[in-house]
Amino acid sequence: GRNKGKVAPPTYLGDKSKADDKGNMIDHLADWVVAPDNHFFARATVNRIWSYYFSRGIIHPVDDMRATSPESVPGLLDALAKELVDSKYNIKHIMRLILNSKTFQLSSVPNTSNAQDDRFFSHFLPKAMPAPALLDMINMATGSKEQFGNFPERSRAIQAAVPTNSSFMSAFGQSHREFLADIDPKLEPNLVQTLLMINSPYVDNKIRNGSMVNDIMKSSKTDEELIDNMYLVTLGRKPTSADVSKATVLMKNAKSRAESAQDLLWALVTSREFYFNH
Repeated sequence: GRNKGKVAPPTYLGDKSKADDKGNMIDHLADWVVAPDNHFFARATVNRIWSYYFSRGIIHPVDDMRATSPESVPGLLDALAKELVDSKYNIKHIMRLILNSKTFQLSSVPNTSNAQDDRFFSHFLPKAMPAPALLDMINMATGSKEQFGNFPERSRAIQAAVPTNSSFMSAFGQSHREFLADIDPKLEPNLVQTLLMINSPYVDNKIRNGSMVNDIMKSSKTDEELIDNMYLVTLGRKPTSADVSKATVLMKNAKSRAESAQDLLWALVTSREFYFNH
């Protein structure tokens, strides 16, 4: 053709104008990313933010945003993308909008009309906790402490500035910040995670050597009060009558009150309700 042998000028994806070699190319790219007629960035951004809070994107998987990929709720992605652009790419505005929505605040307990729904957000889908948050929860529930890296003032995993050398964090999906596709936690529970929670000395040592069991035993005069306090410190709720019945039997059959308290704390920390955000 007529252009055979000519040097192809650089252009940006979806941009009809040619990018010249004058000025800073990074500035040109930045201008194109947030250009009013470029819908790629805004749609991809709000889809990923949505997936962080709901376990799945409006287009799912989040990194498969082809023209043929269907939106679970037509119009929702464009509406959120417009909000992002109109707010001058204010991420906090989009987060506030999502968190204040009725959709986010729906119960995770399904009813007869939405029990089969796994994509239209008619009820909240239980969401696995990210690795740093889960480890912090275990340390808080057991009364344990852990140092992350060489920063003694950062006592929580979520405060760690860089990935830490932790087998627990690696098993539950710590981001190593090497690839874009590796930024999400392993949301699908696997055998390694299950065994680490229920059968590893790591979690068991935190329960036996942490301060929580002794603290609750000292502040609880009766077994019923101990059971209440155990549920509050782990699941953030009081036990149901069925929970109390099972826990009471557990405590009566144990060799000692301390052993029964440790067993109960272990059962609560390794439960699905503790691991999943409802």
